[in-house]
Amino acid sequence: MKRTCSILVLLCGLVGTAMAQDKAPAKPSTPAKPAAPAAPATPAAPSKDAAPAMPPEQAAMMEAWTKAMTPGKHHERLVKQSGTWEGKMKMWMEPGGTPTESTCTTVISPMMGGRFVKSETTGMMNMGGPPMPFEGFGTWGYNNTTEKYEGTWFDNFGTMTMFYTGTLSDDGKTMTATSKFVDCMTGKDSWMRNVERTTGPDSMVLEMFSPGPDGKEFKMMEITYTRKATAKAEGKADAKTTAKTAGH
Repeated sequence: MKRTCSILVLLCGLVGTAMAQDKAPAKPSTPAKPAAPAAPATPAAPSKDAAPAMPPEQAAMMEAWTKAMTPGKHHERLVKQSGTWEGKMKMWMEPGGTPTESTCTTVISPMMGGRFVKSETTGMMNMGGPPMPFEGFGTWGYNNTTEKYEGTWFDNFGTMTMFYTGTLSDDGKTMTATSKFVDCMTGKDSWMRNVERTTGPDSMVLEMFSPGPDGKEFKMMEITYTRKATAKAEGKADAKTTAKTAGH
C-alpha cells in the first residue's frame, strides 16, 4: 500500500512530462546549432521621465554665480598679506599739529577659502593722554561683480561698523578705500579715506585721511608696517647664525 501511494505521488509530480512522452523510446536529441550573433541593440528612446535639460536662463544664472564666487588675482593679493605685522603709528589730532606715537600689532589671515581676509589689531593708543588699550577687527574682500574691494571695521573705541569700498592702482601697489559714517561727536555725516601702499615684500604703509575743522581733508593717522619673519624663516636664520658661530 505504501508503495502504491509513492507511485501515485511520483506520477502526480511528473504528470506534465508523462503526458508529453510517447511510450516509444525517445530518440537521441539533435545537437543544437550555434546561436547567431546578436544584432547591436538599438538605443532606447529618451524616457519621458528623464530630467529635462537646464533652461538657458538657469544655465546663465549658474555661470554668473560661478564667476562671482571664484577667487581671482585680487583675492590672491589679499591672501599674500597674511602674517603678523608690527606697526609704528602716528596720530594727528588736528591739521599741522604734533603727532602722538604708539605701536600696534596686526595679524592678517585668510578665511572662506581665500575669498576674504580678516585683520585683528591690538596695541596701546596714544591720543594725547594716558595710553589706552586698543583692539580692532576688520575684513577685506574683492567683489567680482562690482569689481571693487569691500571691507568692514570696528573697534573698542566705538560701537559703529565702518563699511569701505576701494579700488587698486594700475601697478597693484596702492589700494584706496573710502567709508561714509555718522560722526559720533557732531551727529553729522562724515567720511574717511584709507590709502594702503605696498612698499616691499614685507612692508607697507597705511594712511588715513578725514575732514578737519574747516572741512578740508587732512592726514589723521599713519601706520608703517613691517611683517615679522615666519617661524620657518626664523628657524633658517637661527641655523645660519649657529653654523657661522660654530665655524669661528
